Amino acid sequence: MRKYTIDELARMVDHTYVKAHATKEQMRKLCEEALTHHFAMTAINSGQTAFCKEILKGTDIHVGAAIAFPLGQMSIEAKVLETVDSLKNGADEIDYTINITEVKYKNWAYVEEEMDQIVKASHAGGAICKVILETSYLTKEEIVKISAHLFCSIHRSKNALSRNGNTNKGSIQIR
Repeated sequence: MRKYTIDELARMVDHTYVKAHATKEQMRKLCEEALTHHFAMTAINSGQTAFCKEILKGTDIHVGAAIAFPLGQMSIEAKVLETVDSLKNGADEIDYTINITEVKYKNWAYVEEEMDQIVKASHAGGAICKVILETSYLTKEEIVKISAHLFCSIHRSKNALSRNGNTNKGSIQIR
């Protein structure tokens, strides 16, 4: 089994603060912690992208914008617009929340089209794209079906703001 250094482990961490009431002081602290611990990325709401990018300019810490977070209930066009705006403001990574309603309707064509457009916009801006699956709202079968459609760079299981908090349940199901 490979052993990792503390820095190698830190480079796997997305340091996150996505609360609606986040202040500039909290965003500055998030960025400073990311620098101190050499985390891979700061994951933030898209509105704070330019502020965090300015703090992290000239470093290897990425700025990740959360698109349509936490509900995902926006049109594809609105998500693409938010993605492009975040890229213009300095995002290196895009994390977007899948439209759960369309998943529940088993509208896989919509899910795939949403993913295709957001991934294309992200890659056109030179960014990694991740899809956020709010697994506390999904069945195991839906998670498996979505995973079969994934062509994003990486996918996540869920976040701490969803109805049951952040547990390992979704990660285990996806694997």
